[in-house]
Amino acid sequence: MNFIKRCLVWPHNYLFRNQTTLRHLDNLLNPVRWGHRRRVSPVAWKLAEKAIDTGALHKQFELSHLFSLVEGVKPKVIVEIGLDVGGTFGTWHHLVGNQCQIIGLDIKIPDQFKTPTPNHFMLEGDSHSETTLGSLKKMMSAPIDVLFIDGDHSFNGVKMDFDMYSHLVRKGGIVAFHDINPDKHELFGQTTNADSGKVYKFWEQIKGQFRSEEFIEKSGQDGYGIGVVFID
Repeated sequence: MNFIKRCLVWPHNYLFRNQTTLRHLDNLLNPVRWGHRRRVSPVAWKLAEKAIDTGALHKQFELSHLFSLVEGVKPKVIVEIGLDVGGTFGTWHHLVGNQCQIIGLDIKIPDQFKTPTPNHFMLEGDSHSETTLGSLKKMMSAPIDVLFIDGDHSFNGVKMDFDMYSHLVRKGGIVAFHDINPDKHELFGQTTNADSGKVYKFWEQIKGQFRSEEFIEKSGQDGYGIGVVFID
């Protein structure tokens, strides 16, 4: 009887107390997710999962679409503003290879990235400072191909990041924004773990001025979302 009980309890504990395992099972068994996977490269899908496993606060559907888009750009320089724990930043080189210069910019650089590695560069400072902008220009080996803005989520903050850095992006490059979808606190005043801030308001303003694309896993979700403008 004890053996049978253990056989019944062990899977329950393993599956329902392990969120990573649940996500893996959802990826395998959910037909909607299989549909999402058909629209992105297998590499992009797996690397989005890897980034999330290492702390990136993203939806796999959304991040994998961004990764798949970046693959097509074939970037030589990627700049990410706002690193948090570095889940996304630490994944770029797996996507684009070691020949790409990857620059991370934040007020505080995550400890695991403070030791320099080939083609990974860190810039600690306020992205809204002219001094920081000047330091970035000196650091860049070429114009930016991919600019990923995920720092200050206030309206003026994200606007300043775009205004100050988008002119460094080459024609044919892209600027991506995270958290373009409003969270429930913004919409309804409800308590939520999502934190989209006012990014969605800037996105609504800017997306019509460029050729653009947005990736939102499902309508009405709480926050998240990635928006991309193409620098033509």
